[in-house]
Amino acid sequence: MPIDIKENTIRARVRNPGEFIQSSFRTITIDATQGIMQVIGRLIGKTTTTAQSYIFDLSKKRWTRETVEMWIKDHGLKVI
Repeated sequence: MPIDIKENTIRARVRNPGEFIQSSFRTITIDATQGIMQVIGRLIGKTTTTAQSYIFDLSKKRWTRETVEMWIKDHGLKVI
């Protein structure tokens, strides 16, 4: 599920969830106007949080697979 399109959101995975402590996941808002959220968690053996995926709210902007891929690339990220 590198990019998962649902009825109301598009999710782009940038890290494998198996690399994280499962109980550490949280979703935070990084841009409310554009409808961008980030799923963060602690990597196994680490004490800081790292992005696992990004969620784009389709009701806030006309996000498409292509615009999400462009946003990811523009921010120096890579969908896995």
